[in-house]
Amino acid sequence: MPPVQFSCGGCHRKLLTSDFLKCNICSKKYDIECASVPIQHFKNAMTRDEKSQWVCHECMSKLPKTNNANTPVRSIQNISTDNLAQSTQSDTTRENVTIRRPVPKAVSTPTSDGQILNKELLPIKTELQEFRASLDFFNNKYEEIKNDMSGLVKENYELSRDSLKLKSTVEELSYRLNNTEQYLRDNNLEFHGVPKHHNENLRSLLIQCASVIGLRPKDDDITNCVRVAKLNKDNKMARSITVKFRNVECVRI
Repeated sequence: MPPVQFSCGGCHRKLLTSDFLKCNICSKKYDIECASVPIQHFKNAMTRDEKSQWVCHECMSKLPKTNNANTPVRSIQNISTDNLAQSTQSDTTRENVTIRRPVPKAVSTPTSDGQILNKELLPIKTELQEFRASLDFFNNKYEEIKNDMSGLVKENYELSRDSLKLKSTVEELSYRLNNTEQYLRDNNLEFHGVPKHHNENLRSLLIQCASVIGLRPKDDDITNCVRVAKLNKDNKMARSITVKFRNVECVRI
């Protein structure tokens, strides 16, 4: 069974220690403050008999008005004069009379409440500080990423603009290259399907082919004559013959 807890008859707070006095008449228990007994006097000066015969202020006020000559806590030894007896009687009476004071409310002091509150809020404060540090970190990272994205968007725009310019330039150069190649090839003729013979003479072969269709080119009209490589190596046909004439007029014969 749990130990029995008593309450103070004055302030009605629980008696958590053994530092209290029990009234010899009503048997109520009072803490040292409500009993108006100095703690040093209670621990060092009061005897066991004095503590057992102590009377609370309520019971003391109900007693008949006497000179308190038989007060238990009054010392009756070594009294030599009437003044000393009266002085001792007055001191002993003041020690045993409890002065009633307003019953304090069972609340904690502001200092203790603040300390407890600070102790309970300390983990929350620490977590909030860590959370704030994390938010600052992510905010800085977000700003860095935002700046990087802005730079990438600008760079991408410039690259796209340059790409359009390059595309236009390539198209123009391709057109000019085609025209140039076409111009350079105005003096050329291609012959396809001409069988290839060992140790063949392409100039004589071409002049013979031209005579078949009624043309008679001169040997000096041909500046170059060669078979070109195949675009498709699997093609079984003989390689084409490219002939370059001295001028366009030779081609139009």
